[in-house]
Amino acid sequence: MTEAQSLTPNRPQLGYLFVLFTDLERGVLERFVRKVEALQDSEFPKADLNIIATSCVGPGPRGGQGWSFRLDGPDEREVKAVIGDFRQIYTDHNRTSASSVLKMLKRHAYVRGTDSSRRMIHELKSFGKQLGKRKKNDPRGKFLEEAPNGGSTRRSPDSIVQHWFNGVYFHDDPGLASELEDAGRTTVEMFRWSLQTSIKDFIGYWGKLRILVDAVLRDPALRS
Repeated sequence: MTEAQSLTPNRPQLGYLFVLFTDLERGVLERFVRKVEALQDSEFPKADLNIIATSCVGPGPRGGQGWSFRLDGPDEREVKAVIGDFRQIYTDHNRTSASSVLKMLKRHAYVRGTDSSRRMIHELKSFGKQLGKRKKNDPRGKFLEEAPNGGSTRRSPDSIVQHWFNGVYFHDDPGLASELEDAGRTTVEMFRWSLQTSIKDFIGYWGKLRILVDAVLRDPALRS
């Protein structure tokens, strides 16, 4: 396993990987660590998360056996306890997002210019691609939303996360909220399942990145 895959540095001193971090940059990294630790220490990642399918009487809307779905997982209290910090780390343009932290680390490794730092850049890029891939695809399966014409449209995990962000929890787009209100119970439950699997998975990914950031913050030689 390479350093960025485990995100556990080989040595406690990281001067062979990065140049110095300014106080402002360290403040961003410290905020990232605090928020990821809060997510990891919450009740959410410890909860079981399952989708339960039950056969219905009569055919489904497109023929064949009808099914209803119910999410068995964290309740709304547990989701609301983490959704603010989750949004901060998930949304790429935020200063304390995982994406922004990865860019900072890559920039400092590039300036360092050693063979080890160049390998770290490669691994951090691979880690970033893994995060991007998870936003596009849930390894548990695909979510197909029924279209008005009777067909179906594939929804990415990221589009569903943004739907909950903007339509429910932060009320940026009232139109999205009304779409959920008009959707059937099965659609809403599957949307909730997709949101919660994303939260659980990304907390795990960010925990790995936190290990490296922690090591950077602990190394006094990287203070400017």
